[in-house]
Amino acid sequence: MRIARMLQGSPEWHEHRRRYRNAPETPVVLGQSPWQTPYQLWQLKLGLTEQEVTPAMRRGSELEPLARAAYELQTGRVMQPLVVVDGEYGSSLDGITLAGDRLLEIKCPVKGRDSTLWKTVEAGRLPKHYEYQVAHQLMVTRAGLADVYIFDGTEGILLEVKPDASI
Repeated sequence: MRIARMLQGSPEWHEHRRRYRNAPETPVVLGQSPWQTPYQLWQLKLGLTEQEVTPAMRRGSELEPLARAAYELQTGRVMQPLVVVDGEYGSSLDGITLAGDRLLEIKCPVKGRDSTLWKTVEAGRLPKHYEYQVAHQLMVTRAGLADVYIFDGTEGILLEVKPDASI
């Protein structure tokens, strides 16, 4: 794994995401994304269309620093956002420990505690499309664990994910 030094959200970062196979694209390619088809992803990769920033995506971007701080306070772990690459695969991490052994994926659903995602994680599970995204991140980083932190704007719920060879 190599670190790609760039600011997430910058023009350089958008170009980087166009060139590499990224974690959120894995469920798309596998036909498991509820939001995008493989054809739509292909159009984005070729630059034929632009990525629409939805209100839900904007909310996630705005709440991410607050969510990371809440996670760090809850767990005592310090997480650094980072863009990493391994071969053709890339990942824009919401956080990774300095040792690189644990990563963080943050989700901020619009409906918060009333969302299906919150309830699924509360039951100890992760939707399949997010399983694929986290598996991709674990593959690229070779981290031993991932924490998925679901944040409602004030507090969060945490699910620990280990690499799963069956995915």
